[in-house]
Amino acid sequence: MTPTEPSALTSRDWELRTAVYRHFVDTTRAPTVAELAQQHALSETDVAASLRRLGDHHQLALTPAANAIWMAHPFSAVPTEYPVETSHGRYWANCAWDMLAIPAVLGLDSRTTTRCAETGITVQLGVRNGRPTTNDGVVHFAVRPPDFWENVGYT
Repeated sequence: MTPTEPSALTSRDWELRTAVYRHFVDTTRAPTVAELAQQHALSETDVAASLRRLGDHHQLALTPAANAIWMAHPFSAVPTEYPVETSHGRYWANCAWDMLAIPAVLGLDSRTTTRCAETGITVQLGVRNGRPTTNDGVVHFAVRPPDFWENVGYT
């Protein structure tokens, strides 16, 4: 392994990744390192190391300055321009693509009120019975999908 290669993911890493997603689904927010440590009877140091490995493998994104979970696609741990309202609560999507993925992951109808990044016009989007509620509009990706992880916060 070269110094730039991430270490291999362990079964514990995969278990924690699953726990992160379950927490998002159940609570609409990201778990903290302390919550994951307590839930899995691990030290916070071990959980933080696992989260870093998961981040290195693009399984989730950590905040730039800490070990806090920032994104577990399609979920955002911070408010964004894409609030996804469901019968279970409000989730935050990272982008328009993720705004459509959240109801698909949850199997729930949703609605989102956001603004067009180019014009500032308010846009209402939703998903009902697994399908978008509008045929109007275009989703534009400013970054090519193969390049998303070069700056996942901007993408």
